[in-house]
Amino acid sequence: MDQERKNLMGKRIRDERLKAGMSQDLLAEKLEMKRANVANYEAGRTVPPSNVLLDMSLIFDVTTDYLLCKTDEPNDNKSMPFKTWFRKDNDDLTKEEQDEFMEELEDYMEYRKQRILKSRRK
Repeated sequence: MDQERKNLMGKRIRDERLKAGMSQDLLAEKLEMKRANVANYEAGRTVPPSNVLLDMSLIFDVTTDYLLCKTDEPNDNKSMPFKTWFRKDNDDLTKEEQDEFMEELEDYMEYRKQRILKSRRK
């Protein structure tokens, strides 16, 4: 990722953090990391790892694509990955319940896909 994109990404993280009314310390606490990491992300010195980007997208209610500067739409549900959407809208379930639910949904989606493909062959 070039430096210009890193800087824009850092600005978006900072803007979303401020919009959420959070300090760097509070965001760092929510992400279970040191404040210096958040400061480095916001300054464009380092790029957050994918798991941190996903957590930020859930905290800020934006897509990872927006944070990564792949889109200018902060919350375009069409570009939001299914798992991100699912976790965002089901935070009242425990992680274990979410994982079990997701597994059942994935099994059902695979079942439906196979049924559709089978019907095409007839």
